[in-house]
Amino acid sequence: MATSTSPISSSSVPFMNVCNKELSINDFYDIYEKMEQPSARWKHISISLRLKINTINKIEADCRGDTIICLQKVLEHWLRKDYDYERYGIPCWRRVCLAVKGGGGDPALADEIAREHPLPATPHSLPATSGDCPTDLIHNEGMIPSRGGNASSDDENLWNAIRDISPVDAVMSPGSGKSYNSTIYAHHPEKNHPLTNKIYELKDEFADGLQLTMESFVKEPDLLHKIIEYLKRRVHTLLGPSKCESVAAQAVREEFSDISTMTDLFTTLEYKYVSWFNYELIARLVCVFLSDNRSLKRTWTDYEEKLKDYFINSGGLLKDADAVQFGITDVPPGTRVMIAKVDRDDYTSADLFFYRRAIPKGYDIPDFNLYFLRVRPGSLILEYLIPEYLYSLLFPLTTKLQQHTYHRGLHGWTPLHSASYGGHIEILQLLIHQYGIHPNEGDDNSVSSIHMASYKGHLSIVQYLVDTCHVPPDQPDSSNNTALLYSAMGGHSDLVEYFIKRNCNAFQINFNSESLSLLACQSGELALVNKLESLNLFSPDDKTNSEAGILHYTCRSVNNKSVELFKYLLKQYQLCIDVKDSKYDRTPLHIASWYGSSSVVEYIVSIQGNEALLANDNIGYSLLHCACDAGIQFPAGIVYSKLMAQSDASGIDIINNTRIKPNIDFIKQNERANMFSSLLKKASTCPNFDINATTNDGQSLLHLASWTGSTLLVKALEEYNITCTLDYDGMSPVHYAAWSGSTSVLSYIITQYNLNAYDTDTYGRTPLVYSCWSGSINSVKYLINNHNSDPNITDKYGFTCIHHSCCNGHVDITQYLIEVQHCDINKTDNKGLALVHHAAWSGNFDLVQYLITEQGLSPTAVTKNGLTALHYASLSLNLSLVNKLITTYQLDPHQADSNGKLPIHYAAESGDILLLELYMKDYKCSLSLTDKDRWNIFHYSSFKGHIHFVKHVTSHHSHSISLLDSVDKKGHTPLHYARKYGHTQLVKFPIEDIKCETQEKDPCVYSVLL
Repeated sequence: MATSTSPISSSSVPFMNVCNKELSINDFYDIYEKMEQPSARWKHISISLRLKINTINKIEADCRGDTIICLQKVLEHWLRKDYDYERYGIPCWRRVCLAVKGGGGDPALADEIAREHPLPATPHSLPATSGDCPTDLIHNEGMIPSRGGNASSDDENLWNAIRDISPVDAVMSPGSGKSYNSTIYAHHPEKNHPLTNKIYELKDEFADGLQLTMESFVKEPDLLHKIIEYLKRRVHTLLGPSKCESVAAQAVREEFSDISTMTDLFTTLEYKYVSWFNYELIARLVCVFLSDNRSLKRTWTDYEEKLKDYFINSGGLLKDADAVQFGITDVPPGTRVMIAKVDRDDYTSADLFFYRRAIPKGYDIPDFNLYFLRVRPGSLILEYLIPEYLYSLLFPLTTKLQQHTYHRGLHGWTPLHSASYGGHIEILQLLIHQYGIHPNEGDDNSVSSIHMASYKGHLSIVQYLVDTCHVPPDQPDSSNNTALLYSAMGGHSDLVEYFIKRNCNAFQINFNSESLSLLACQSGELALVNKLESLNLFSPDDKTNSEAGILHYTCRSVNNKSVELFKYLLKQYQLCIDVKDSKYDRTPLHIASWYGSSSVVEYIVSIQGNEALLANDNIGYSLLHCACDAGIQFPAGIVYSKLMAQSDASGIDIINNTRIKPNIDFIKQNERANMFSSLLKKASTCPNFDINATTNDGQSLLHLASWTGSTLLVKALEEYNITCTLDYDGMSPVHYAAWSGSTSVLSYIITQYNLNAYDTDTYGRTPLVYSCWSGSINSVKYLINNHNSDPNITDKYGFTCIHHSCCNGHVDITQYLIEVQHCDINKTDNKGLALVHHAAWSGNFDLVQYLITEQGLSPTAVTKNGLTALHYASLSLNLSLVNKLITTYQLDPHQADSNGKLPIHYAAESGDILLLELYMKDYKCSLSLTDKDRWNIFHYSSFKGHIHFVKHVTSHHSHSISLLDSVDKKGHTPLHYARKYGHTQLVKFPIEDIKCETQEKDPCVYSVLL
């Protein structure tokens, strides 16, 4: 088999330039001071340091789970060389860095340690390939020694081929050790968010499969001895062909002889020998020892298919590439090679062997060398398509690639959005001028390139779009956010000043009455607030519809500097630290806990004391409930909701309660777990502390921790002996775990608390229903395949799993339920809503199109109340979906439902200004039209509290002001409903700003001002 011989620079070898001088117990405090931060992952660190499994188990038992003490014991054993140091290497700072990065999961801290402990220069050192610090290297076989002096380009190629083969390499990857064929990487790492996301999904599914496999084997403890003997005779399946020398093989056999539990066995396999592409051994163990477990075998068969799809259809393997294009210089020009795209830059030749074994038969080209190429997500954090147009900077675009530049990705995201978000002005110019993409094209929620460039702070792109492409700087998206507001969200004072100088509306508010000042506070940037103050544009009294003010918004910041802004606002404006909003009676401390702003939480608690942690809002949420709840709901568009939600939110509910899949920041998730553990300890000292306290809806801390999708939060509660209960809707923690979309938490909750995966709540919904709601195809398959959950179960509203999947816009789950589970696509719910109606409600045109074109459902279906898909789409904030339903499927914008309610009324109810203008200008819909109850657009918008909508209509269509005084059949004006549902800001606006006569016709409205 041809193995790779691609050069690799020393800079790609982890911590090559870190000091490898032996450490001793005398260095304990220096090391502990650095490693204390990731102490929660002490067990992972101990495995990275290669302590014996028996030692790890003894530490855990002796320290009773105290992570700090456990870490201290780990370091003590390691520094005393109580492990196989001859095989794995002596204690040194290089291994500390590897353990912090790999086991501790903190690459930033590892890099910091590396900078503080560089490899010292020695007289015989070879020149480093990068940086100023010489590198202590050992030549591989066949390498040419240094000629000294300043290296030529040929010399540099030689240095690129040199790799450290110290025992430290043993911890790099499954079966790693001394590499005798180290030239395995192509030179040019690739920024490719979709592929990085695909690898992430594969790794997540691999972890789920490994968890299920371990759980199945744990139930068969008598098999442990047989499995270990089986593995001892198949060491080659662990090490690969290049590392099966007798010494290494014997060391592995001895390691497995020390394993005493099934959990330890799988922990060892996971962290040392298997990976997302090297899974064959695990699948073989299932076939040999659990041959009757069909569902588990099917799990690994399904995983094999997903990996195959990664190789063939996702671009994970390039089977015929030009070596020169990828910087490969150890083969003649014009040589064709294979490129394997992976997530790391520290895999070894053994990994390359296992990767090649995973390539589907018939797809490998044995005569071609195979090279790893690391892919990175780049600067993009949103889940949108990034086509291959990036290659246009290097190579002319083919016809196929030109077609990609016009492709609308997930939720209407285009290449232009990606270029603007990433700050690639050259690509932006190329797409606009050479390939004709309109510079002002919006996504499904009318978010355009100028909005994204503003949020990310790319002033040059904003200037280019405004000055050269004449993009209107003040245009809003469907959530009524302008570029100015987006720049405030991002905390960019230079862009804010730019837009102000362009006479943009500094008093713009979005759908939630969020002003420039409030969004500036959420950015956490004191400099931006100071800039607004200098321009006389900062309003400390600004509040949202729910009366949340500047302190509340500062506490929503994920910026580590937000605590300084919080202190400044308190002092500068003499604010009350426990001011409450009007909707939930939540203080800034509640909000800071909810958003995981640990520094702000710590500051406020230092002032108010630990008792403040037990203070409830008006729905029974204490600070502890807020701290373990990372869910959120924004009745707005997708991009805005993702940017404003907690960065570790397991799910985000947007307009119509449609749930979208967020991009979870797992580092932030770990920080939340640490914060929550600290708060629990403080709260437990209070006399009235009750670990089983519930909210007004009966939600316990265990419910909310499960909903957040964090195993760490769930485990933090176990120390306090929390009990498992049902909330007042009959939902157990299993329902909440399924709702989170985390298969790991779902599996853990079911096993740990011995709960059923098919119990129904008071609405008749099983956990499977909530998994379909969450958008997690993995948890859906897990419940069906492992717990025989029924996808055809119907809840009290007539919804099946497929209805929930459609109303949340999940194409993959819908396809799976239809094409694999053969669910009934013609079933309607109790109100007569078909799948097309639910899909339109979600705002996902791809799903609507799939149901119509591939499944043959009618686009003109009508519910029992006379609603079409157009009525539901008008609630979705998706302008392009509405346009397509009208133009492609001929739905009538003038068709009323059985109550006389028109699509324009639904647009008013959603607060969608752009859709209102579309109905008015393109389809001649009148603002004065009413339904059978004589409700007009203002009744619907006031009922929902859309002050931005009312302001826009009254300022741009002055003839409509009189509609604010119109009464319905009950004699109520629109402002009556604004007052009834607590929208105080909306009640004040027409009375104070446009001198409406409403108070004379409806005196109770005016009383809100008194």
